[in-house]
Amino acid sequence: MTWLGDKIHSIREAAVVNLAQLAETFGPQWAAEQVLPKIIALYGHSHFLYRLTSVASLHALSTQVEPSMFQSAVLPTLLKSAEDPVPNIRIRVATILGIVGKKCSNDENFQSTVKPVLTRMMQDSDRDVKYFAEKSLVELNKHFQSA
Repeated sequence: MTWLGDKIHSIREAAVVNLAQLAETFGPQWAAEQVLPKIIALYGHSHFLYRLTSVASLHALSTQVEPSMFQSAVLPTLLKSAEDPVPNIRIRVATILGIVGKKCSNDENFQSTVKPVLTRMMQDSDRDVKYFAEKSLVELNKHFQSA
């Protein structure tokens, strides 16, 4: 966990990968109890690099936790981070939502959670945020229409 706060990007990146592998090894319950609360708390840090690492970790853990934990803890934190003051974090969140949004239990769940956030992000003051939000929304709409 201390690697997540390292000053060197490649070490933080390796920490995210290692956390996902540990979660796979020790199971979803371990990830939900031992790792997820720390990752969510890390998002509350004042420095943007910690928040960016938290978002990346949530993405990595999204495949390792039970669907109910994804819906109750991972997704709400990602949706909250879509309002981060740092454009690079919002860009990352828009991209991640395009990927993990497919884990929504159904189209209705997607329509009520992820879609409004991506739609709001399409009105962002940063053009890159707008671009990635639109790209993710189009991709998710296709996914749920074909499902």
